[in-house]
Amino acid sequence: MAAKVYRRDEKIIGTIARNIKKHRKAQGLTIQELADKIDLDGHFYGQISKIERRIVNPSVSIVSIIAAALDIKPSILLKDDDE
Repeated sequence: MAAKVYRRDEKIIGTIARNIKKHRKAQGLTIQELADKIDLDGHFYGQISKIERRIVNPSVSIVSIIAAALDIKPSILLKDDDE
């Protein structure tokens, strides 16, 4: 059974998704290239793709790992530009 996603959760998931994609593209990285920076086995490709498409709600650990690969602070991925 899938976890219920609340409206507030949808907003932060969208914010994280937008920010990952924005910073990834600003660095000229494809999803695969970002995944390769995280792990050599490529397991993160599907995870990053699902996060950017707002299919999954990433854990704090995953947000931190992705931020490190992008060489930014995790808080930047949580920042809502609309606020």
